[in-house]
Amino acid sequence: MILRNKHFLLSSFHFDLIRFRFNGRYFPSSVFCLLSVLLISSCKTTESSTAYKIPDAKVNDVIGEDPKQTEFENTFLEGKKQEILGNADKALAIYRDLLKQQPENDVVNFQIGNILYAQHKYLDALPYLKISVKQNPSNKYYEQLYAELLNHTGNPKGAAGVYEYLSKQSPNDVDYLFNYAYFLSLTGDFQKAIDTYNKIESQVGVSEDLSMAKQQLYMKLGKKQAAIDEIQKLSDANPGEAHYLAMLADLYTGLGQNDKAMEVIEKLGKADPNNAQAQLSLAAFYRKNGEDEKYFEAMKNVFASRDMNIDTKIKVLLEYLQYLNDEKRKTEALALGKILVDTHPNEAKAHAMYADVMNQLSMDVPALEEYQKALKVDDSKFTVWQQVLILESSLNLKDSLLHDAQRCLEIFPNQGLPHYMIGVSNLQNKKYNEALSEFSQAIMIGSDDKVIMSQLYSGLGDVYAGMKKNTSSDSCYELALTYDEGNTHVMNNYAYQLSLRGEKLDKAVSLITKALAKNPDDAGYLDTYGWILYKQKKYSEAKTQIEKSLQHGGEKDPAISEHYG
Repeated sequence: MILRNKHFLLSSFHFDLIRFRFNGRYFPSSVFCLLSVLLISSCKTTESSTAYKIPDAKVNDVIGEDPKQTEFENTFLEGKKQEILGNADKALAIYRDLLKQQPENDVVNFQIGNILYAQHKYLDALPYLKISVKQNPSNKYYEQLYAELLNHTGNPKGAAGVYEYLSKQSPNDVDYLFNYAYFLSLTGDFQKAIDTYNKIESQVGVSEDLSMAKQQLYMKLGKKQAAIDEIQKLSDANPGEAHYLAMLADLYTGLGQNDKAMEVIEKLGKADPNNAQAQLSLAAFYRKNGEDEKYFEAMKNVFASRDMNIDTKIKVLLEYLQYLNDEKRKTEALALGKILVDTHPNEAKAHAMYADVMNQLSMDVPALEEYQKALKVDDSKFTVWQQVLILESSLNLKDSLLHDAQRCLEIFPNQGLPHYMIGVSNLQNKKYNEALSEFSQAIMIGSDDKVIMSQLYSGLGDVYAGMKKNTSSDSCYELALTYDEGNTHVMNNYAYQLSLRGEKLDKAVSLITKALAKNPDDAGYLDTYGWILYKQKKYSEAKTQIEKSLQHGGEKDPAISEHYG
């Protein structure tokens, strides 16, 4: 639905940042502030020849004659000053004091209502606007805010009534008619809303806003042919706009009128054989009818078109992500992703989207390559950096990880992930002091995600273990498990460190058996369990567990082979 000029709040840090529309012209609100003072002396105003409403009294009749009135005006100005400074509560207090002197003052009531509206206190604001409207019904800004408050307090019918009144007062102002139709639609009076949109159309001509609004309302009324006619009229009025023919085809498709849809699509194709919008409509038609092969062929044409908006293509690929377990969909997604980057090689989001598809499919190396291409085009997106660092870590690319984490940190100094990754790199290289600094910085930055905090404290525990600061190491592991009690990585590392020290072996057994309950075939966990049993002098059981570790890939780890020996 369409709503025009809804927002007209007066509260701002600077008057000149707010502008009001009068008869198609805009004026800074500093003018409004001056005129507000003039309005104070008289609740009743008349329409002047200017855009603003000025009371019948002359300026000299208002200012300087009555000391009490001058004091009132000065106090009002102080209230406006507090509004500008962002002190809404102080402004409210000042205005409410003024109401004790003039409880029916329309301007002061409006100011209070306007501040409460900005604070989303709609029910509280409503009584003040009722007074403003009652005292000065010809002030359209009072009426507009009053309508907005009525709507927010569950009375769209009342809001429609306000705009009906305003549209009668200013029959050539189509904004009032737009808002009247909008609120009519909220009340469920769809036909009357359509009639109002038709009235606007008679003044401004056929437009997409109007036709779309009417089409939606006709559909709600069950008048399908009228909805079709509305989009047909829009297309006829704009013969050069293929977009409207595509809309018509989509509407026919949605209504199950496939023959009609195909006629429109063919017409669109003949008018512009290379039109990507036509191919998109054709794809939608084939998809609706379950013709998957034809859908994919049409979609390839869409993706190969430089005229089609890249965001439309990305939206299509995003839909594919949830179906990648299907082999056919997987193949199609990869093909479309490749076409996307070939068509838009200088668009970072094209490379990032293609990388997302491959990342979902655990194609780590090519995914990393595409994310890196995205960064070459635009290195300002932290989410892309995040994927690069995570993939480099999982691929054990130590040098690349350290280099890219440092680059990322230069651009995003307040992000914890690059600190964490630099810490991991230093830990792997046994640079414990440097690692300690990075993990500590990442923890200080913090995260609302408990799993991430668990990983950070786990890394810090590993650092302290390397520094032989066992008490600190154990405390960090305990904190990590407090954040995420199911973190099997922490359980394993904690248990292994205890086994190396030959301390608290019963606790070590408890930790590793919990980890194995979740990951029974993990070679590293099996080796840890075997080593704990070895430390407990349960040699036969230890041998069994380490043999299991070797059977599940542990033979590739020299440390596990050494334990077995």
